[in-house]
Amino acid sequence: MLAKDKKKVDPWGLPSALDPDIHLYYYPKDINVEKFSSFAEKKHQKTKLYDQIINLFFNSILDPDQMENMGDTKFLNFSDKTDQEKWCQNPPFTAVKNYIVSRETVSTNNQNLNDESTSVQPTTLMLHVHKVMNNGYGLATTENSEQLVNTLKAGDRVWFYVVPFTLKNEIVYAQVVENNWGYSVCDLKSVETKAENRIDAPCKYFGKCSGCQLQMITYKDQLEFKQKSVEFSFKHENSNFINSEIVVNEVIGSPKQFGYRTKLTPHFDLFKWMPREQTSIGFNYINRREVLDIEECIIGTPHVNSGLTETRKITKNNFDTFKRGATLLIRQTESLNETFVLKPKDMVTETVSTISTLNIDEQIYNKQMQLLDDLKSEKGFTGDLDTVSYKFQFQASSFFQNNNSVLPKLVHYVRYQIGLANKYRLETKFPEIKYLVDAYCGAGLFAIGCSSDFEKVVGIEISKESISNAKNNSLGIKNCEFYQGDASNIFEKVKQTDGSINFSPNQTAVIIDPPRKGSNPQFLNQLVEYAPAVIVYVACGVPAQARDINYLVRNGSVVLNPTETKNAENKPLYKISSIQPFDLFPQTFHVENVVTLIRIN
Repeated sequence: MLAKDKKKVDPWGLPSALDPDIHLYYYPKDINVEKFSSFAEKKHQKTKLYDQIINLFFNSILDPDQMENMGDTKFLNFSDKTDQEKWCQNPPFTAVKNYIVSRETVSTNNQNLNDESTSVQPTTLMLHVHKVMNNGYGLATTENSEQLVNTLKAGDRVWFYVVPFTLKNEIVYAQVVENNWGYSVCDLKSVETKAENRIDAPCKYFGKCSGCQLQMITYKDQLEFKQKSVEFSFKHENSNFINSEIVVNEVIGSPKQFGYRTKLTPHFDLFKWMPREQTSIGFNYINRREVLDIEECIIGTPHVNSGLTETRKITKNNFDTFKRGATLLIRQTESLNETFVLKPKDMVTETVSTISTLNIDEQIYNKQMQLLDDLKSEKGFTGDLDTVSYKFQFQASSFFQNNNSVLPKLVHYVRYQIGLANKYRLETKFPEIKYLVDAYCGAGLFAIGCSSDFEKVVGIEISKESISNAKNNSLGIKNCEFYQGDASNIFEKVKQTDGSINFSPNQTAVIIDPPRKGSNPQFLNQLVEYAPAVIVYVACGVPAQARDINYLVRNGSVVLNPTETKNAENKPLYKISSIQPFDLFPQTFHVENVVTLIRIN
């Protein structure tokens, strides 16, 4: 039985845009921040959302001259919402998603394998790719750019297609496999006209496996794509985010572009009609909830791939112990007796090194970051650098970053940003930053990694298991304390009236590293009410991060022009001092991002 779809749950009660399958997390600007109570209301919000996506699309693919020639033309010329609904729910082609894993394709005599007569075939179209979206899918139409402008000026409408593994300006052949609200999802069949920057992907599964999206471009191009992706997320939330004062820095890359993942979670599905020897163990096909058999994952570390080989062998010999299928786990460990573990409750050890003593001189910082690049690279560390190593132990199923080659740079950057904030605050006659609060602390990566820069550090995490790990990981570090609890009540924890922990907000830095869905209004309100000297927001879900920071802009806590503070009264005000992406996930569309907010009053 195929695994059920996991529905995305947004803490703000909003639906993900277009469709969860293509992983866009943008929200309409004018919707009510409450859960939708009816299908009609959800449909109403879809029309608003679709309008925004249309405008974003055309504004991004048409050059300024073309936009000027458009005049007041409405992009799709809908007369009303009913007209739009009718259009968006009536795609021009029937979608056909043939199963790759079926009774026919796995029959013992294989007579029906690839026999096109056994099923209805999807429509094949020639498409022009106009841009690559943040999720790595190409956004395409049947019209080229010139035809697109003429079509719109004539008042005609355009249907959209999203196609994986494609690049801007390519002409491709694709098959429609799924229809959604105003667009169709396609399988890529062939590339008729290739983009100049297309390269051959090194993975034999690329183009079928849903795990990687960007192997067809160089790593340099991947970093540029991710920088633009972060810019787009912030500009979409607020067009004033990115200006002459606020820029998205170039992405800090991973020392390893392949062989970096320390964790893999392959899975399999069992069917009564399927011979066990033909059961696939691996990851989903692109655009399908079906498993592609994967023997090696080239973004996994050598040790993790050894574990993949081992767990495939063990699982195939024990299929009879499973009822429907399962998700497996392989995690690298630095334990003395083993290099990988396969059980969720097994303990994992990872070492993260960072600079012993922080120096905020820019030239020294840049040199240190370059040397840290070598720390986990293939050539090994050869530079003259005084480092300290921390061992982190946690259960294999617990959250911990899956690319440890870039963690030394990430931790050092966070320390550097707090150091710069402290310098700014001292220069503007504020007291020294002495304390650190690490919300969503997990196993203690930032709390422990930054501990040498503070008099006292407190970490909080909702998971009892993670707090236990963090406490064990901090043994011997006398200035670290960890508490279990929801991040929303942490500020009560650091304002104890008995004096046990009493962090003055003016002397406190706060690091938040929430899950991909981001934070929530309750926590953000308490955060600015506490009013720490600096906030460092680390995020793997950049659109949610941009949404959260824009929430702080709308409630007046973050100012995009720091000179405009005359109406501040006694309210704490912050400026965005840095937006810095990190590539923790090479070959994929995912990007980590760090935003630093410094209190300016």
